[in-house]
Amino acid sequence: MQALVTGAGGAIGHAVVRRLAEDGYDVIAADRDAAGLEQISEIAAQTLLLDVTDETAVVAALSGIDSLDALVT
Repeated sequence: MQALVTGAGGAIGHAVVRRLAEDGYDVIAADRDAAGLEQISEIAAQTLLLDVTDETAVVAALSGIDSLDALVT
């Protein structure tokens, strides 16, 4: 199972990433704050530096993802 969590570098996002990982998901943690992503890099299967307000960046970043079982924004 694969999940994408945006805002993953914040407190709530971090908790969501941790819980999904504990539940067996391969988590893609996305945030526009590199420092926040560093804090969860050991939990997430993948981190993605991404500003979700930039449509072009979102399309480019997600082009390599075949499918998702969960999306948390």
